[in-house]
Amino acid sequence: MNLELQLSSSELDNDDLQALTRQLCHSIADATDIEANIPSGDAVEGAKGELVTIGLILLKGIPAVVALCNVLTAYFSREPSLEIIIEKPNGAKVRINAKNFKPEALQSLLAQADFSVR
Repeated sequence: MNLELQLSSSELDNDDLQALTRQLCHSIADATDIEANIPSGDAVEGAKGELVTIGLILLKGIPAVVALCNVLTAYFSREPSLEIIIEKPNGAKVRINAKNFKPEALQSLLAQADFSVR
């Protein structure tokens, strides 16, 4: 399974959003069989550290859909302004937030995805 999660929030600044992204990444890795990573790019000349896309998490591994939904439910409860765009292997994107998040619907959607594409 390969998915991208792109987090955003109208109430968090970039530093707080990236901190939440790191926490969610660790929570997904700890609570599921999914390999969750924050991607980094090549460092820009003169900049300190690696280039990081704020709010981006890459997921790889066996689809632990129920466990992933449980983790997301906890994060939506914790940060109601959080919005996540999930990009499926076929390029289709699904935008979810605390108001429209229904674990059963996401479970069904992810169960139908062909995760072997990428």
